[in-house]
Amino acid sequence: PHLALPTIRAMPGDPLLMSANENERSGVLMSDLAAKHITVLIKGLVVLIPVRTMALKRRLRLLQFLEYTSHTFRCTIAAPWWIMYFLGPFNTSDSASALIYLHELPLAKTLFVCTFIILKVKEIIEFGQNVYQSAISLINMVSYGVA
Repeated sequence: PHLALPTIRAMPGDPLLMSANENERSGVLMSDLAAKHITVLIKGLVVLIPVRTMALKRRLRLLQFLEYTSHTFRCTIAAPWWIMYFLGPFNTSDSASALIYLHELPLAKTLFVCTFIILKVKEIIEFGQNVYQSAISLINMVSYGVA
């Protein structure tokens, strides 16, 4: 008698069966979800600090700073994934092939990616200004007479 090997069936979310676009979308989702969870964890630790140790006003400013930092980080971390998604698959191990690939893209796709990059840089600058102003207000805050 001949023994038959069991057939292995792939699940719908199996990374080996996922296309490049699905991998990039899942990369965006996972990086954003991880950044959200890390932010929630850090903010939870700040909230656990007793009021006697840190004044409420300072705590609120620290939470605001953490929120602006989180927005900036989440905006920045997803950008490369989206750019890879918009450009489509190409050989990332060879930088020459990447330059040739960018040169051979249709004009509409190139303009779209360039517009996305410009808007993303503008968004990062705006978030960076909020982080800077929040950090300055947090650093310059002095608590006199607080016991």
